[in-house]
Amino acid sequence: MWRRCISPSLLFPSLLFPSLLIVAAVMLFQAGPVCAQQVTGVTILESGVFSALTVRGPSERTFGSNYKLVKSGTSFDHTEFQDSQFEDGNPRVGFWWVLDGRPNGSEVTVTTIQKNPDGRTYNTPWPVTIGEKTWNGTKVGDWDGYVGPLVIEIWYRKRKLGEMTFNIQ
Repeated sequence: MWRRCISPSLLFPSLLFPSLLIVAAVMLFQAGPVCAQQVTGVTILESGVFSALTVRGPSERTFGSNYKLVKSGTSFDHTEFQDSQFEDGNPRVGFWWVLDGRPNGSEVTVTTIQKNPDGRTYNTPWPVTIGEKTWNGTKVGDWDGYVGPLVIEIWYRKRKLGEMTFNIQ
């Protein structure tokens, strides 16, 4: 005579659930450090005065990925620029940079702190992708408001990753 065996997990499904939780927790614990993001710094690619290229249509729209370098460097005499050098009439002072770290392609939130010569400070958190070219800068409507040092810092959590100082005369 055959005796039929029934698994305890079929009779008592609540016995199976805790063991699945333990297995899942162990797997997450082991996979955690492999998937963790590590931000190591920034690499500055290009800095200077840029012109934003616009797309013409029903509404003028400026795209940050379409900046053309007008003059490279970090020190400028604002009188050497003419509005006609800038497609939309407004120069941008800034820089292209890459967030260093791993894994490449993962997104993290950095904070940029912009300190203007007139004493105004802007603190802006925003998402950045590790390993991708990123723009940071400011649109200059009136050069006179930007004469002096313009400082832009990049922070990740409580660590300053980099800083650019533009001296505008």
